[in-house]
Amino acid sequence: VGIHLRVGSPGYGWAKAEDLRAGLSAFRESGKFIYAFTSFTNELGYYVAATADSLFVLPGSGIEMNGFRIETPFVQEMFEKVGIEPQVEAIGVYKSAADMFRRTNMSDPDREATTAILEGIYSRFVDAVVDSRKVDRARFTEALDQGVYLSRDLQALGLVDGELHEDEVLGRAVARALGTELRSIESEEALRHVIDIRDYAAGLSAGPRGAQGA
Repeated sequence: VGIHLRVGSPGYGWAKAEDLRAGLSAFRESGKFIYAFTSFTNELGYYVAATADSLFVLPGSGIEMNGFRIETPFVQEMFEKVGIEPQVEAIGVYKSAADMFRRTNMSDPDREATTAILEGIYSRFVDAVVDSRKVDRARFTEALDQGVYLSRDLQALGLVDGELHEDEVLGRAVARALGTELRSIESEEALRHVIDIRDYAAGLSAGPRGAQGA
């Protein structure tokens, strides 16, 4: 009927986040609902959570929004200290994978390419938030440049729908699913109407991919 989405600090990258966002968006487009909750997350988690109809954050907590970065290690000086001379070849200006072995900093082409990647991620993130939350783009990008936001700031910016504890969000989701008054749903009763995603997935019938191994 609907999804109660609990978002923490993601252990996946942007490609997986885009897959999750696409799946959740398709779920909503089918006419079902998503209620999301986070006690604290970052841009990546928020990117996924923003697909929800309603997004709540734990009172007094926040969401880390301090931009995007890529870290590149350089080990040439370490090799020099231990007497190792790496034998690497790079054919092409932007072929920078071997730079970590033969340089001590980023080359200009590498920096150009890395900057383009970061700008692409930033643009997709902003587009997604503006589309999902219906917020003003200029106001949001200005806020994004300023770092971590507490729950009250997030609500003022329209980035979340309010401050609630997780059991309160779950109660709202169950009440909507059952079509009942929120006050009539007790915490213990709400849990009886929820199935963990792992249990739900395990109970699905095997599709075309699983038919051969079933």
